[in-house]
Amino acid sequence: MKLWNKIRNLLDREAFDRDLREEMRIHREMAEEKLNQLGTPKEEARYAAMRAFGNPSLAQEASRLEWTFFFESFFQDIGFAIRMLRKSPGFAAVSVLTLALGIGTNTAIFSVINGVLLRPLPYKDPQQIVVMKENESLPNVIDVQRQTNAFSVGGAINAQPMDYTSDPEPLQIRVGLVNSRFFETLGVASTMGRVLS
Repeated sequence: MKLWNKIRNLLDREAFDRDLREEMRIHREMAEEKLNQLGTPKEEARYAAMRAFGNPSLAQEASRLEWTFFFESFFQDIGFAIRMLRKSPGFAAVSVLTLALGIGTNTAIFSVINGVLLRPLPYKDPQQIVVMKENESLPNVIDVQRQTNAFSVGGAINAQPMDYTSDPEPLQIRVGLVNSRFFETLGVASTMGRVLS
């Protein structure tokens, strides 16, 4: 029943406001009549009833909140904001620009953090991969593997630039010199042929 009344109030707002004002008037008159019956003069009873009832605008607003849907006030706030922004277009432009910059910056920062920190590495069991030292020599990697039982597999890569001179223009390429266990450590299979032994 309450839902039906809310829908009816949404569809016919003027009738709802009229009924609300009428109901509030009846309540004030009943309070005034009760005071009259107790012997209070008519004019004094009217003012006492009005004081007891309180601010009619606040009472009307409280009744509206009770008998209407929650999103109506949201749409009223949106409408008010649009009217205010229309009155001062400079402020509106600065507001929209500030929001756009804030949203864009947050999106960019989250994309970087997601790509670098949050998303797991594209290897098999990335949580078990440990980087000991960058560009460690192969004999040192073999020594570490022999002296510790903490690592099941040890792969090594030594990244360095090399010159490619087959084309007319020489090109510098970054290559990685790897040991035989490197691909096994990362869980990468060969596309063609076999992996280094």
